[in-house]
Amino acid sequence: MADGQRDAAAGAAAAAAAARAATGVPADRCPPPVPGGVTAAPVCVAPPAAAVTAYAAARELVVYLTTTQAGPIPGAYRWRGWSAEQAAADGTPHTLASGLDDFPRGRTTDDRERHVDLAAWVASSHGHPAAMAAASGAGPAAVARHAADRAAAVAAVFGHHAVTTLVGATSGSVRVVGPARTAAGSDEAAAAAAAAATSTSASALTPSGAAEEPEAWHPSTMLCDWDGAAGAPVCHDGYVRLLPLLLGVVPPDAPAAAAGLAAMADPLRLAGRGGLRSLSPAATAAGTADGYWTGPVWVLFSYLATVAERRAYARVAGAPVGGAPRGGRGGDLAAATRRRLLANTVSEWVRSSAVWEVYDGAAGAGRRGAQFCGWSVLAMLAAAKRYEGVL
Repeated sequence: MADGQRDAAAGAAAAAAAARAATGVPADRCPPPVPGGVTAAPVCVAPPAAAVTAYAAARELVVYLTTTQAGPIPGAYRWRGWSAEQAAADGTPHTLASGLDDFPRGRTTDDRERHVDLAAWVASSHGHPAAMAAASGAGPAAVARHAADRAAAVAAVFGHHAVTTLVGATSGSVRVVGPARTAAGSDEAAAAAAAAATSTSASALTPSGAAEEPEAWHPSTMLCDWDGAAGAPVCHDGYVRLLPLLLGVVPPDAPAAAAGLAAMADPLRLAGRGGLRSLSPAATAAGTADGYWTGPVWVLFSYLATVAERRAYARVAGAPVGGAPRGGRGGDLAAATRRRLLANTVSEWVRSSAVWEVYDGAAGAGRRGAQFCGWSVLAMLAAAKRYEGVL
């Protein structure tokens, strides 16, 4: 290479380095100088300021959750800041940090407890930097690192929270078999054996003394809290156990996906008149505590359910209960959830001239917070079929 060409190439390289330093753009976003006498510095375009800011905020959220809410077990998390002093009148502890204040969990604060909704938030939050890294100029190494972190967080959700359960075909009630022993989230052999033993047990007696047919029980998979003091899973059929599904954390081919769709489609469990019930009426804690997150329908979660059913699980069929799939595929369930949500919100508006904070799970009547213009207005996005950017 002639001296002039060498000097030109060196000058171009220096100009490119200066451009990278001035814009903060990683080296792999600024093409290197082309050998052979290029005299002009390559174009080095900074990413949009909004993308850089959003990426930084997404990383800060991950750091906050993983440092302030981590438990002693790697990859497990527990909501901090709740105690027996913060409780409903019946003694149910309020887990205010979660936002789901009186939803039933363990009764005693313990470092070993694990909260599945928080684990789902952590896994979901890892996905935001992964999606934003490239647009913010972070480079392919950062994209790969964030994707690996999210995969590990998703695996931790199943490793710490997957529980094999039985679901009653006629009552909708849930019984715990035990922690699942596979990463996929279901120990089918143990569940099938337990279902057979339960289904063939002696008939119970009704209060009148008449014999009652034994209920058929079917194996299912739930993602549940863990009570550290009791050393046992805490499985309540409701929003907490569904949040990994609503945030798109559960892989579509996992047993927990089909099981969650079946619960959301079942009128005995979570399919309420106005949307998705916060807690199944078959649960022992239904209607207890403050009656806030123990049964009423919340528009926010009904909207999230519609988005998840439509975008993440549209082709997933709900798990069979009693021999027949409940609710068809996720796409069909999304349409049904949306119809119930909109029909009830509009009818209650006509009746009361109000948008309510919550709606009764059975009758659909508005409760608490009349003229609630917070997340209940998400019904408008559901009406317009606006789901962009949620999952």
